[in-house]
Amino acid sequence: MPPVENITIVQGQFMVSRKPETILRTVLGSCIAVCINDPKMRIGGMNHFLLPGHGYSERSRHDPRFGGTLMRLLVDELLKYGARREHMQAQLFGGADMHGVAGHIGAMNAIFAQTFLELEGVRTVGQCIGGRAARSLEFTPSNGYARQRHRH
Repeated sequence: MPPVENITIVQGQFMVSRKPETILRTVLGSCIAVCINDPKMRIGGMNHFLLPGHGYSERSRHDPRFGGTLMRLLVDELLKYGARREHMQAQLFGGADMHGVAGHIGAMNAIFAQTFLELEGVRTVGQCIGGRAARSLEFTPSNGYARQRHRH
């Protein structure tokens, strides 16, 4: 069996994999990580975005800090590698209200991700969003297993 391949996803990144030995990791505060997998094709991916929507300028419409950009990239990459939209299952993590600052950006991020998935027809099967603590997250894309730990 190949050794475990740990890949860290930071703000503005996404990754798709079908390798059973791949584990995607990230640390979240008010950011959101969306983990999507297709259990029939045994492929999945994770993104990590900082801000909801697409921004207000043409330049920001392709900025990977925004959920609109990273959500589109993640779904398109999954489809490109054979995932089927009707089989996709999403899990959402993060969106904490970190010390009551940043104008409730965590809640806005969570609402954006939920709305995007609903409009795309991707079923949400789990979520742990909100709260006041940061969390670390591990996701195995090939089987959809996610594990988080709150940090205090």
